[in-house]
Amino acid sequence: MRFALIAAIFLLAAGSAAFAAMGPRKVYKEDGFSAAFDDRSPVDVAAIQGEGIERGKLYMQTGLGHVYRIMAITLKSGADYPLAAAVKQLDAFKCSRILSDTTKREGQAEVREIHADGCINSDQLGAKFYKSGQRVYQVFYRTTGTAVRNYHDGFLYSFRLEP
Repeated sequence: MRFALIAAIFLLAAGSAAFAAMGPRKVYKEDGFSAAFDDRSPVDVAAIQGEGIERGKLYMQTGLGHVYRIMAITLKSGADYPLAAAVKQLDAFKCSRILSDTTKREGQAEVREIHADGCINSDQLGAKFYKSGQRVYQVFYRTTGTAVRNYHDGFLYSFRLEP
């Protein structure tokens, strides 16, 4: 009993310390979102181009044992990008087990959230896909091995749509 209590306190402390390492939430006004990347490495930004895309940016951060990525796309008038098509991109990671897969609404956005493990090299994966009007977002993390999932979920849940 005492061991279980000590283990629970340790896990709670580890989770709290992990969340503390996330940087402050930054607003990316041009792309209509805010997020808190890990404050230990730089965030790279690249343009995304393609048919039906009016504006697209990829925000990516690679750190010790993780990759964080936010893809922000504004579609041209009349173009469509269903969430199912965005989710299909996860097939490339060949995850052996889907831990959760939920769809809900957050304000005006349709949101699908997926957590999986056994991806590529035993990696864990968390992803949220948002579609709101002509904007589509893919918020994603991938961690190697036995990384603390709660820490990386902090990045995933820091994402917010901004007016």
